[in-house]
Amino acid sequence: EYLGVQRNQYECSGTLLAPDLILTSADCVSELTNVEQVYVRVGDFNLKPIETLSRRREYRVSKIDSHPDYDGRSNYANVATLRLAKNSTSKSSTCLAQTSDDRPNSSCFLIGWSKRDLSNESVPNALPVKIPLHSTVEGCSQGLICSERASAVDQCDDFQGSSLICESDQRWKQ
Repeated sequence: EYLGVQRNQYECSGTLLAPDLILTSADCVSELTNVEQVYVRVGDFNLKPIETLSRRREYRVSKIDSHPDYDGRSNYANVATLRLAKNSTSKSSTCLAQTSDDRPNSSCFLIGWSKRDLSNESVPNALPVKIPLHSTVEGCSQGLICSERASAVDQCDDFQGSSLICESDQRWKQ
């Protein structure tokens, strides 16, 4: 899923949790002032122009809730939910991990588009990026999920709202 303030101009990725609920990052929506102008495309893994897709896949957002502890400077509690004005017709949604799910030293994946991909028509499909998680990364506070930098550029900075999925109990969870 991905969202934007104008049709065919999408800025962030997100994850369908229920037929009318999207999980994304708070920094994707913190500056949006008019919820009625926000659209979400559900069930899409391709950035083809909206004209090539069924209108049933695009939904207006009726409510945006950022985590009450969100801090834009530190990115602490950088999560938000988007309530759709009507239920999507998508049959798939993502399982959420429990706090008891063991993730340290797991291999997980970011699934989505980087900011560069969103502005580049030659990269239309969502791509997975492997992210090794570690609980011992310097500066990793309780309540945060941390990884070592996989390259000189921090990949997470570019993947706003993208899903971080890890295998747990033989199921993929966010």
